[in-house]
Amino acid sequence: MSLLYHQSFGEGTNVVFLHGFLGSGDNFWPHAQALKDQYRCWLFDLPGHGRSPHLPHYNMSTLAEG
Repeated sequence: MSLLYHQSFGEGTNVVFLHGFLGSGDNFWPHAQALKDQYRCWLFDLPGHGRSPHLPHYNMSTLAEG
């Protein structure tokens, strides 16, 4: 199992940001910076995007494991 690249900012209730197609967690960096005084913001790069590892095959099984 590979680990997804992520960043986190702030403290408090967790808020998770997930990007869309062709995106990365960096897309939400300005939002996380604005919210970090009240929330713990998590920005993930989903498999095959940004700094997360690429998978050899993309199907529901490999995406669930990644």
